[in-house]
Amino acid sequence: MSRSHTVDKSTEHDFFNETRFRENCIYKQVASLLHGLQECRQKGLYTDVILCASEEEFPCHKVVLAASSRYFNASLFAFFALYMAMFLTPFSEQQTSRVNLKQVSPWVLRHLIDFAYTGRLALSTAVVQDIFVGANFLDYPLAVEACIDFMKQHLHVSNCLGVQLLAEIYEFPDLARSARIMAVENFSTLVDPEESEMGEWLQLPLKSVESYLSADDLEVRSEQVVLEACLAWVAHDPEKRISHLPGLLRLVRLYQLSPSLLRTYTASSSSIIHESPTALLYIEQVINRMEGKCDQSASIINGSASAVVAASLLPRPSTLKRPTLVAVGGINSTYILDSVDAFSFVRGRCLPCPPMPLSNLTWFSAAVADNTLVITGGIHAGEIVSTVYRFSVEENTWNRGRNMPITRARHASVAVCGGHVFLFGGVTVVPATTSFPESAGRSQGAGAAVEGVGASISWGNEVPDLCLVDSIDRYDVWRDEWSTVGRSRYPRQMSSVAVVSPLPVTEGSPPEMIEERESGVCAPSPPHTVVELGGALDVQSDLVSEKMAIYHIKPDLYVDSADDYIVLLRPVRYAKCVTNQSGSLVYIFWEASGELSVLDFHRQSLRTLRSLTEAGRSDGGYCAVHCGCAWVDGRLYVVGGFSAFLGANQKRPIAPRHSIHCYDPCTDAWSVFGPHHLLTTYNISWSEVSIFKEEQATLARAICSCVALEM
Repeated sequence: MSRSHTVDKSTEHDFFNETRFRENCIYKQVASLLHGLQECRQKGLYTDVILCASEEEFPCHKVVLAASSRYFNASLFAFFALYMAMFLTPFSEQQTSRVNLKQVSPWVLRHLIDFAYTGRLALSTAVVQDIFVGANFLDYPLAVEACIDFMKQHLHVSNCLGVQLLAEIYEFPDLARSARIMAVENFSTLVDPEESEMGEWLQLPLKSVESYLSADDLEVRSEQVVLEACLAWVAHDPEKRISHLPGLLRLVRLYQLSPSLLRTYTASSSSIIHESPTALLYIEQVINRMEGKCDQSASIINGSASAVVAASLLPRPSTLKRPTLVAVGGINSTYILDSVDAFSFVRGRCLPCPPMPLSNLTWFSAAVADNTLVITGGIHAGEIVSTVYRFSVEENTWNRGRNMPITRARHASVAVCGGHVFLFGGVTVVPATTSFPESAGRSQGAGAAVEGVGASISWGNEVPDLCLVDSIDRYDVWRDEWSTVGRSRYPRQMSSVAVVSPLPVTEGSPPEMIEERESGVCAPSPPHTVVELGGALDVQSDLVSEKMAIYHIKPDLYVDSADDYIVLLRPVRYAKCVTNQSGSLVYIFWEASGELSVLDFHRQSLRTLRSLTEAGRSDGGYCAVHCGCAWVDGRLYVVGGFSAFLGANQKRPIAPRHSIHCYDPCTDAWSVFGPHHLLTTYNISWSEVSIFKEEQATLARAICSCVALEM
């Protein structure tokens, strides 16, 4: 027979209240006790031990030190015995012990004593490492834990190397791992001689340097960064470190560098390499081996050639070029951006890039030719310019190119046939007294005037006119040369262009093409085609067209403006077009509505795809006027853009976005990038989420250029 037991609810309630009351009493008592002990120490009451560091003395209470530090309590029993067993003998007011602590600085000891009496530890990035060392030596576990938490929260490029070294010495693997991750991800900055952070690298011990130079996960653009870091470390203290140079060079993957680059190091008499004949011989043997001039069986520097070559032939993963979305410039709500943001979706982070060399530049055009970013023209300080800037991925630097034949802004550009960039449309300035019924490009006089002044035109007191440019100019990236190669029948401003690859010769191709292929006749390669849509057909931006213009790039790289065209669904001003990786499909993003279409140019078919939508809009659409668009690694990306219009005629776009959206053609679905660069795929509508971390200080943007680079 079971017996039921009941619990009085009021009794249970009283029990919990009493427990909570007792806990509060304990906390108050502990705080009161610590406060009382601190007052006694400050007044010199009942102190029975004096801690000495350098010239300073700190009267304390043995029981407080013993209770808070295992060092004072037990680990140095023999040490205490030498000083009359000061902590473990019976309490005596008449006897005060003195302890000299030569391993701890006075100010660190003062911080730790304050911690023992108050439970408070004043930490900053300037002192935390020294306090951490002192807390470890005196065995204050709570202080050590506080220092570790602080260093984790304040890890930075400027301190990660020192934090990792400390964590490894004192065997805190989690902290060491966190610091190392930051170091390898920012290695290029750590070893940059122009950055203050390089000081930590130069002070590292040999073992740590070897660990980094041999690391497979170093984040560097080029192996040259690793070589420079190696040489800088040796040159910082050559007398002690030069003997280590040959061994360190074996950890650098020299076979990933060109022989011509390596020769610049061996040829320079000021290079630290000349201080070590063994190191110099090793580099010369690497050069000869790369050029096939060296016996593969020759041994070099403490090992067989085969072992060294095998290790050096493997590139670091970070030096392998990956498709990367690059957003260049743009306008924010309050100012003009000059930043270059490279979003590596494979690595899940932004890659550091130098800003544009000309600040406050808008309405320029960007194109990529042979993995070189080329920026042409634009508006700077209220003037249309003809400047050209090129960004080298390998060197991570900008350099100046030859000016365009004519100043140009609000134009479109595209790369065709390798290292050639073609410019279409845009506006330029002409004297108010000059009559240009159609466009500026037809005037040889205007072109000559621009060529004479260079980057921009100054008209004195005369107010110039804007005029559309009908000349099609071609820029040879490697020769740094300009040529006028054609004319546009109906030039536009703020348009978008894309290049369509020629149709490959297949069984369905015209008979004459198949016969030429089978007979082996060396026929000229099929022409590329450039399509142009959107924008305005006049300077006032009032005239728009539903026609997609067609241009044929001939084998001699001149351009024919075709008579035929493709009729779109409706007239469009705000639209972007990009081609997929194969260049066979043209994706059209309608910026004012978020609609997406795809044009199969060779089959002359236009299909409607899933639109980008936004929750809360009455029409369910998505507005991203003057956004950036690029095709990267099989997907279409839409960056920023204005989200609304202002004014009576709804012509002034406002409120730039900070989001990045992605369209996957395999699933016909859009994605939005959220925190930590993760993709979350939705099928219907989106809420905007920035992909950027707060410390990257990335802002909303519009009128930006987006391209795909291999970085």
